[in-house]
Amino acid sequence: MLKISDFARIGQVAMSALRYYDEIGLLQPAHVDQQTGYRFYELDQLSRLHRIMALKEVGLDLTQIVQILDQDISAETIQKMLRAKQVELRRRVQEEQERISHIETRLKSLEQGRRMPTYEVILKSVEPLTVVSTRDVVANLAQKAQYADDLLIFLRQQKVKPVGPVLYLYYEREYTRMDIDVEVAVPVERSSVGKLTEYRGERVALRDLPAEPLMVSTLYHGSPYLIGEAYHALGAWIEEYAYTITGVCRKVCLRREGDLDDYLIEIQFPVEKQTPEAPFSH
Repeated sequence: MLKISDFARIGQVAMSALRYYDEIGLLQPAHVDQQTGYRFYELDQLSRLHRIMALKEVGLDLTQIVQILDQDISAETIQKMLRAKQVELRRRVQEEQERISHIETRLKSLEQGRRMPTYEVILKSVEPLTVVSTRDVVANLAQKAQYADDLLIFLRQQKVKPVGPVLYLYYEREYTRMDIDVEVAVPVERSSVGKLTEYRGERVALRDLPAEPLMVSTLYHGSPYLIGEAYHALGAWIEEYAYTITGVCRKVCLRREGDLDDYLIEIQFPVEKQTPEAPFSH
């Protein structure tokens, strides 16, 4: 048998980890000296240790590893656990990549000495709009964009031609960068849409976005990571003219491909007047 120190060296794991695995019953020593408390392991226990390390490396937690090694779990269940972990890790990578893009945008802005631009905020009416849409909670900006791309591909497969730019409708009552409750909507001609099939395991809806008699709006040109300044301009206008927001925010993606710094987005909020007059544009 091998002392714990030798077993740890051969197995390339810390002795503290082996002690912890013993405590939780994941990998118990073959023998413990009753007088000294020293742990001893047999060489053939290395195969179990290697399985533990391999499962840890793919991101499974110790509770899941105990289940896999000690319980009668089917290969199908293990595959589901690994696929779930794969989805989680891809989401983390996507989130970190988005953070990097956000940092790069901020650095570029600082290096260029960029000042906050002046935004023209207008008040207008919006006609009802027939859309094909689907709603989900998305993790971040990149996933939201992919969600829209997937819907456009789906419509192309259904031979449904969009008649306007993609819209995002946000149902969060307060701002959040992650886990965004968003509806992706694509304007269509109602007569061109037949019976829609399932999309991504969910249902797509053919519906009419309601007309809005008062919609405060501004155009934003630039990286979506700096769009907060346009929201700031809208908020200042709403406060100055004593309006209140009455519904969900809409973002109309007039240009959403190519260089991030060349994105063109119209931000819209339905509002109602609390006190007299503000400029109105049709």
